[in-house]
Amino acid sequence: MKRQSLISALSAKAQNSQIKVVSSFEKIQPKTKIVANFLQKTQQKGSTLFVISAKNNNLILATRNLQKVLLNTADGLNTYEVVKNQNLIFTKEALQSLTGRFSKKMEKSEAKS
Repeated sequence: MKRQSLISALSAKAQNSQIKVVSSFEKIQPKTKIVANFLQKTQQKGSTLFVISAKNNNLILATRNLQKVLLNTADGLNTYEVVKNQNLIFTKEALQSLTGRFSKKMEKSEAKS
């Protein structure tokens, strides 16, 4: 049930073009100004959720002082955060991790049937 609600919320965001995918944030410096400029250049208005594949201390430091900006890993992503935030920004690795998470659970549910 939780998985289906998350898939539904992500689908709605994708249909409304509120999901962006970036290559990586691995080499980002821990500067709030860099993330603020990125959000301004990509014209992200409203609340934004960054979804990354693994914990990145530099990105945590760069986003923590920005209002309406949250950061989470693909493993910790939940429906509430998807619905609450207007924009979602995924790294390629996070998107692969999330699709892998869903495909594994789908394989398990098919095996039970």
